[in-house]
Amino acid sequence: MPTKPIKVEVVEEGGERLLLKVYADGTQERVPIAPIVKAPRKERRLSAKIVWCWDLTTGRRKLY
Repeated sequence: MPTKPIKVEVVEEGGERLLLKVYADGTQERVPIAPIVKAPRKERRLSAKIVWCWDLTTGRRKLY
């Protein structure tokens, strides 16, 4: 099999996505692409520690 494909594209067939690689000698290679799965969002907890920040316009202020 040749080492470099001359054409690469993403093809959808029957509800699944494939990576289609076409080589110079006419051979084709189809590689399945894993579906994109969104992970559930984690809720962000505020830390118990107060972080002090120096701001020139307002003086010292608390950031949580």
